[in-house]
Amino acid sequence: WTVTQTHAGRFAWTAPTGRVHTKEPEPYHPGPDPIPRTDSDHDELPAVTLAPVPPPVHPPGSPRRNSHGYLTRAAVDTAARLRQRARDRGETETENNPEDRFPEEPPF
Repeated sequence: WTVTQTHAGRFAWTAPTGRVHTKEPEPYHPGPDPIPRTDSDHDELPAVTLAPVPPPVHPPGSPRRNSHGYLTRAAVDTAARLRQRARDRGETETENNPEDRFPEEPPF
């Protein structure tokens, strides 16, 4: 099969047997004009759309949702392992005070 464009939107398909099939463009019918708005304050956006959305707050050790908003089994298991590791290390007091999480100076 080969194809050639003979005019704008018109294509001629040639079969291996030599027969030519012409594809014409579909007729264009524009849709109706939009209906004008009747409310008086249609030039201003509501204040709710302009207010910034605060980021979600996740408590320490809680599983994070994926980009689709679901909790995965892996996220729940990882959060449980991290909470258990913190309990094993005795890090319960650092969970309540995040400023004391790294009390020592960095090595650099």
